[in-house]
Amino acid sequence: MSGWNIINKNSRYLYLSVHRSSAVVRFVGHQKELFVSFDSLNRKYRFSENKNEDNNLKCSRRIVSLVIDREDERVKAFACPFSAWNYIEKFDMEYDYKIQRSGIGLSTKYTVEKKEKTNITDRQKEIVESTLHNFSLEDMFIYKEDEWEFSIDKEEPISSRFEILDL
Repeated sequence: MSGWNIINKNSRYLYLSVHRSSAVVRFVGHQKELFVSFDSLNRKYRFSENKNEDNNLKCSRRIVSLVIDREDERVKAFACPFSAWNYIEKFDMEYDYKIQRSGIGLSTKYTVEKKEKTNITDRQKEIVESTLHNFSLEDMFIYKEDEWEFSIDKEEPISSRFEILDL
């Protein structure tokens, strides 16, 4: 993951940045607390399970989860700022939430607005369940950040013995 300023609708990650300061999302699956720090030498955000993994870098708490980005209806991995999560966790996960980012650097603030109660499609549920079966949230943010992908566990039946040769 190369930083919050990447704008890519096809991305597996949702980033709130100066360029996209808000998003309406629905949290799906489970959540996990991780810590994030910015490694200015390598110009990269680094996630860890322990706050004191690298004493030289200032860490902040994030709640990582899969979300449905309502802008394009795609499932994405999202590192929700802890200050925003404090508001969201008080409510039902069956609602959409608008998360708004303002400011930059140490003056960054997040506001959260509870939206309407929503449903997710069977296809979205399938993607979330299959992905979380194959990859942990730690894999997505720490261990295999460049390797994981959204997956569907649908096996296609082989209808003839000749199809085996194509494998």
